[in-house]
Amino acid sequence: MLLVGVVSAGLAVLAATGDRSWGTATVRADGLPARTFVATAREAAPWVSAASLVALAGLGAVLATAGRWRRFVGAVVAGAGLVVVAGAVLGGGAVEAALRDELVASAASADSAAAEQAIDDLSGTGWRWLAGVGGVGVTAAGTATVLRGSRWPAMGRRFEAPAVARHPSDDTDLWRALDRGDDPTSGSTDGSTDGSTDGSTDGPPAPDGRHG
Repeated sequence: MLLVGVVSAGLAVLAATGDRSWGTATVRADGLPARTFVATAREAAPWVSAASLVALAGLGAVLATAGRWRRFVGAVVAGAGLVVVAGAVLGGGAVEAALRDELVASAASADSAAAEQAIDDLSGTGWRWLAGVGGVGVTAAGTATVLRGSRWPAMGRRFEAPAVARHPSDDTDLWRALDRGDDPTSGSTDGSTDGSTDGSTDGPPAPDGRHG
């Protein structure tokens, strides 16, 4: 799911940053060559670009966090994805407003009828909808992080060696073996010295009765 989120955030960044055209309007005034005006994502909805960058950075931070901090980052990512989706859905009005401002600031506004017709005939581009698709994927990844992110491993943790449990009795037995003069590396030391004093080696040999 994180991979889906990263790819989606990348699409949103690609579609909402720079001079990506979100809409165009062509003014055709009588006696003048046609003139095309372009509304970029940066001009129409600059907050979409900012939200997509926040989402991309947040997805990277998910791997470096854990627990409640990871859930918090996931909530931020999901919120950024919703902003991107909202910007894409409502971006038509923002594109129209940006193009209208460009027309007013140019000489093309002298022919008001042609300018209004250009606004009515404005055409959108696929970049805006690509940003919306990326926003949906980012929202899904952020929501999954909030719900299930606490069970995901943190960055580098999967490569750590498992901790070896230490038993206090191991050290105690080692010192006891050294106190007895045994070599603790030669195997089991428990009872090895006791066994050497048991059995036939204790006391004088018993008479067999043949010399009586």
